[in-house]
Amino acid sequence: MNQRGQWGEDHAVEYLLSNDYKILVRNFRTPHGEIDIICSHDDTLVFVEVKTRKGNLYGNPYESVTPFKRYKMQRAAAEYLRVSNEGSVLTQFDVISIILNNGKAALMHFKNAIEA
Repeated sequence: MNQRGQWGEDHAVEYLLSNDYKILVRNFRTPHGEIDIICSHDDTLVFVEVKTRKGNLYGNPYESVTPFKRYKMQRAAAEYLRVSNEGSVLTQFDVISIILNNGKAALMHFKNAIEA
């Protein structure tokens, strides 16, 4: 992961914590895919993809979450549920989009951005 991506994930974690999310795992990796942040909020287990871009010349970072990336996230989430013994739990897939522009960061949180 590059420095910008790491900064974006750190910024997303700060945002989530300030909004009463509990961070469970960062950078969960399987042979089938990876999830940037796994957290809980209320009674829901939330799988979060973080996309950070410098400027929005090529669109919102959210738009770079392709159908294949969504599929890989879902497979990684299934593996997490299998190994974590979470049992039957509500799940949600979110995307946090961060645009860096002139030294400022604009963060957008898309809840339920990916169909489970």
